[in-house]
Amino acid sequence: MAADPPDGVQMLLEKIKEFQGLDLQVVGDADYREGNGGFIALGTLDDNAFLAQLDAERMIPATSDNPGHEGYLLEVYSDGIAVVGSDEAGAFYGMTSLIQILGAFPDGDVPAYAMIDYPDLAIRAVHIFGGNALDEENIRRIRYFSMLKLNAIVLETTAYYHLDEDDARAGVQEYFSFVRQHAMDPVPELESFGHSQHIIQLCLQNLGVDCSEAGSNNYCPSEPAVYDRIMYPAIDNTIQYLDPDMVHFGHDQIDKMNADARCTSRGLANDQLFTEDVNKLHDRLLADKPSARMMIWGDMLNPIQNAMGTASSLGGIYKDIVINPWFYSNDSAETGLFAFIIFTTLTGDGYQFTGSPGEDGVLGVVGWVLQLTYFPNNGQGILDAIWIDDNLSNPRWQSLPIASEFSWSYNNNRGMADIKYDWKSVLKNYGGW
Repeated sequence: MAADPPDGVQMLLEKIKEFQGLDLQVVGDADYREGNGGFIALGTLDDNAFLAQLDAERMIPATSDNPGHEGYLLEVYSDGIAVVGSDEAGAFYGMTSLIQILGAFPDGDVPAYAMIDYPDLAIRAVHIFGGNALDEENIRRIRYFSMLKLNAIVLETTAYYHLDEDDARAGVQEYFSFVRQHAMDPVPELESFGHSQHIIQLCLQNLGVDCSEAGSNNYCPSEPAVYDRIMYPAIDNTIQYLDPDMVHFGHDQIDKMNADARCTSRGLANDQLFTEDVNKLHDRLLADKPSARMMIWGDMLNPIQNAMGTASSLGGIYKDIVINPWFYSNDSAETGLFAFIIFTTLTGDGYQFTGSPGEDGVLGVVGWVLQLTYFPNNGQGILDAIWIDDNLSNPRWQSLPIASEFSWSYNNNRGMADIKYDWKSVLKNYGGW
């Protein structure tokens, strides 16, 4: 490890100090077992000579392929502990499990133990407001998310429309860098067609153009300035300065379509306007970064939810877009039925998707996850939409630890699954941040 460890390693050092009263020294991997003897080895076999030597002695059963992406082996010996990831993310998740194990044995008498662990779902994400200010509350929150083994945070802020300004750009870059230190991808959400208030404001202030759809909260998709002067520059700056692998573009709760002369004069139906808008943004995103992926919310594509003739856009919008259906209920049967209907539709049309609980409680999460098990090829995981920017004591966070547990291991009870995910004591269970 580096002499100046990243925050993830700092988390481990703090907890060892808290649980066992030990001040551990971080050394390079060339200093294998010199000094006082006991060790905690953390990393991958490919990039850590310390672990490679241990592997030569003890045949550690972990490679880049076993257990696979984001997986890890954690083994407790009489003289130390090895956390070996198939990749860097796996090593990080193994470290979070080690923190939980150490917390379960505060006397330091950890029994000999071995486990191989890996996630069942590819996307384990949460949506929150913010992403432009790394204050103490956000540091605490990001650390907490990492203890849940989430691998993405969808961050909604208007700052993405101001990345050409030094202060705005610096704040977002600092936040994104800190998220990445914790094995999570920061996913910027550029609110566009749907909740377009900030874009409408920019049009009026900077361009003197009313970009709204007949005074609504969404922009008019037939106004060229929306794209040429607002959306395309924002996408370009987001890729240039933040380099995300995935970008969310909202598209939820559109309240008016085809109510403005700019649209009605073109003679296009709602689904044509919606498809055109989504594909324009997609094309610009991939022109800037061909490997990037696009996400949008799914309610405007669901005829039993908010669609206004836009459900037939399915098949027209690009098939590599990840759709995020959302629905809130604490009735697992009701949520499960909703999820089954929309998942069946999206699978039939060839899209990948997530389930998005949020304001609902534990049973609502169960309904989403159980349905995901029936769609293993198209169902990518969970995006928990909390829809708040609040401290972790707010009861609306209660669905997140349950969603994260099911996202990681809904098929099997492995590893530390016996640690109870009681949201009321969740800060204690997950390290006290």
